[in-house]
Amino acid sequence: MPHSVSLNRRVALYAVTDLLVCSQVRASTHRVPLEYVVTRTKDGSPSTVLMSEFAGSHRILTGAERTNPWHTKHFAAALARCIDMAPAERRARHQLNTERAENFTTTVWAAQVATALKRAHKRVEKMTYVELHAIVYLPLHFTRILLTV
Repeated sequence: MPHSVSLNRRVALYAVTDLLVCSQVRASTHRVPLEYVVTRTKDGSPSTVLMSEFAGSHRILTGAERTNPWHTKHFAAALARCIDMAPAERRARHQLNTERAENFTTTVWAAQVATALKRAHKRVEKMTYVELHAIVYLPLHFTRILLTV
């Protein structure tokens, strides 16, 4: 959506949407969930975000409901939880997301990535390697749905 819709139009969509569903199946960090939370904060309305556990942004927006979009029953249950969420929980999650969106700078991100790489390197040193005979490539598929509840 960011490349096909102007920022002004995205902000207009965010302003009238109570729930943002980001169900990508491939890890990436994109700005749509962050834009959504900031727009809803400026608007004064708490928001709800349902994110794929594969989205890179789920590490930033820790107040978002997370789900595996490949598991349709869990995805449907998570969507129902978001729709039926109590106002107090919605406000608390939105506040957490707002704090993270406003304070998660590029410097903080870079430091966390460096730390994660160091941890991963230590784990790799302890691993036993096995030869792979097949590699499965999943198609790139992004689906972002804005739901008005």
